[in-house]
Amino acid sequence: MARARLMILIRIAVLAAVFVYLCSLTFPVWAAGGDTVLSAQEWFDRGRFMGEIGNYHKAVEAFSRVIELAPDSLHAYNNRGVAYSELGNYRLAIQDFNRAVHLNPKEVLFRFNRGVAFAKGEEYDLAIKDFKRVIAMDPQHSNARFLLGLIQRSTPGEGHTGADNIKTSARMGNKEAQEYLRARFMGWF
Repeated sequence: MARARLMILIRIAVLAAVFVYLCSLTFPVWAAGGDTVLSAQEWFDRGRFMGEIGNYHKAVEAFSRVIELAPDSLHAYNNRGVAYSELGNYRLAIQDFNRAVHLNPKEVLFRFNRGVAFAKGEEYDLAIKDFKRVIAMDPQHSNARFLLGLIQRSTPGEGHTGADNIKTSARMGNKEAQEYLRARFMGWF
């Protein structure tokens, strides 16, 4: 039952992170040549829309077209990885996040998303590694700290450290962490 709750909380956190990311996304994607009906940017926009409405199969198709037209579109790899993850295909999601990280190792979001895919695929040691790296890169990343804490709470010998990470995330203003602690009558002040 604890694993089921963990998976639900991870899914909620991922959806929230993806929503925030998609709402704030403004970056150029190189357009395709004149022989295609849609440009890479148009395919990208279509993929974003499909992801927003929950049609992840169509999102994967659209982001795959972007990658065909603009092979270095790191955001297309990231977003296709999110769509694969939502479809439960964590191996393909992780491959796409790996490619995005390779293209831009300083982008925290790509490592965070890969950590979520590892966690959803029950590769908790790799998820912990990614979440710790995200926190090292961005100490104020409350979502990474919260998810790291959730995994640690369900890991023998790490329960106290996990609780501390969740409390720190709550103090940073993470609403999911605050709700998690409230539901368990645990304070974070």
